[in-house]
Amino acid sequence: MAEKGFPKTTVKKSRVHGKGLFAAQAIAPGTPVIEYGGERITRAEARRRYPEQLGVDQPNHVLAIDARTAIDGGVDGTDARFANHSCAPNSELLVYKKRVFLVAVKPIAKGEEITYDYALEITGNLDPISAMIATACSCGAKGCRGTMLRA
Repeated sequence: MAEKGFPKTTVKKSRVHGKGLFAAQAIAPGTPVIEYGGERITRAEARRRYPEQLGVDQPNHVLAIDARTAIDGGVDGTDARFANHSCAPNSELLVYKKRVFLVAVKPIAKGEEITYDYALEITGNLDPISAMIATACSCGAKGCRGTMLRA
């Protein structure tokens, strides 16, 4: 469902992972696609809600926007939470005044899945090998780095 002022998008089954966000119309580069909405929480609250459980496919839709603040897209969130990771994304996150938008970085065709690079970082006491296994990438892009961790 399109949010006011944004291109039309839809959520449906994804070949990448679970559900995905798809363009319901062509989107030009530089176009804000959707705002990442949800409950604003502290990063400490995000860690409390979603403790790290390696090897468990526990979906969460938390997006850290700065050192203190995160958005829990699973609570009153927008469809942006369904945008999957890709090592060759067609959009990127833009933080503006503590609001987060997905912005197209290349043309997105009608029906194409909208993706961005999650660029996850290892935190806490995770060893790098376990973190890579827990964040394995299935985007299928040419040159896929095999992980959703920051390059």
